[in-house]
Amino acid sequence: MNHTTPFRGEIKDYAMNKFTKQQIEYFKQIDIESFDLAARGSGKMILRENVQAGDIDRYLKWLGAENAKGSEVQIRPHRYNSNAVIFLDDVERKQAIAISNKYSACVIETSVEGGCHIWLQTNHKLNERERYLTQRYLQPLINSDRGSISGEHFGRLAGFKNHKRGGQWVNVIEVSNAGVWCVPSEVLIDDEAIISRPSLSPKGGGVVHNSGDNGGSESENEWGYVCGRLEHGADPVLLERELVERARGRGKRNARAYAHRTVQKALSRIVHSQL
Repeated sequence: MNHTTPFRGEIKDYAMNKFTKQQIEYFKQIDIESFDLAARGSGKMILRENVQAGDIDRYLKWLGAENAKGSEVQIRPHRYNSNAVIFLDDVERKQAIAISNKYSACVIETSVEGGCHIWLQTNHKLNERERYLTQRYLQPLINSDRGSISGEHFGRLAGFKNHKRGGQWVNVIEVSNAGVWCVPSEVLIDDEAIISRPSLSPKGGGVVHNSGDNGGSESENEWGYVCGRLEHGADPVLLERELVERARGRGKRNARAYAHRTVQKALSRIVHSQL
């Protein structure tokens, strides 16, 4: 077990501080070498995909500069790889530490008053859909955030500020090399008739989104869907592509322009709500 002291200082040269290093080293220890990095803020999300572990140092100055301007710095194992880890969001601190005492995990404290992120090692590699199914199974057992069980969710990168919580530092508080968590075989039985990622509200209820589009109920539903997915970490570019197909499928004119406008408006609204 590796206990750490919270980081309270400023990042001056953007070299990899010990908390960023601890998080990346944990991933490397469980054979994860490729990542997606994101800076989210100012009405947009800047995404760098498939960044190799050995190259992350090259991105730290950019991430630090974006963080200093108010962007949230996020990371996930590369979305399209199968990896032996799942992400759990907003877990109560004491419970998060208890889980790390029993299983191989990296626990990230995103703020003093907020919950923790857990990256939990599994006994075999899971693709995106399998990660979703596994998160769906665990969520009610540990009362984590229901809105983060998408299978492709970002977590915060340790060593940077959480501007949503007044600029508090994001810290690694536990790294454990205990036994891996074994995914029950029945969990991976996909019993949903229509395979789609959930658009669920976080704990405590969510915001009711009203459409700014005059296209009727379909557009209103898509507006709420887009806002919900973005709030829970979806990639704007991929979400826009999905919305183009949805709009075309229902005969929407100028589907590409409509999708781009909807995603950009939703991003702007979410950013303003977080300030």
